[in-house]
Amino acid sequence: VMTFEEAEARYAGKWLALEVVSEGEGGMPREVRVLEQADTRGEVCEKTRSLHDILIAYAGPVAPEGWEFLFVAGGLSC
Repeated sequence: VMTFEEAEARYAGKWLALEVVSEGEGGMPREVRVLEQADTRGEVCEKTRSLHDILIAYAGPVAPEGWEFLFVAGGLSC
């Protein structure tokens, strides 16, 4: 178990399948357990196909510098 920030730093540039152990303010993950990591979202989804109630996240910059994105609630699914 580690903080979400520790997972992002440890697995920088990877796609992660996470079990959320505890939530912080606004429901954001505070502590997580890394279940799988992979270079692509497809790979991490394939590895966790049989698991439920997991968070799929990218541990890296979401957008190139100077770009902006609008995020919609609901997260990513496989």
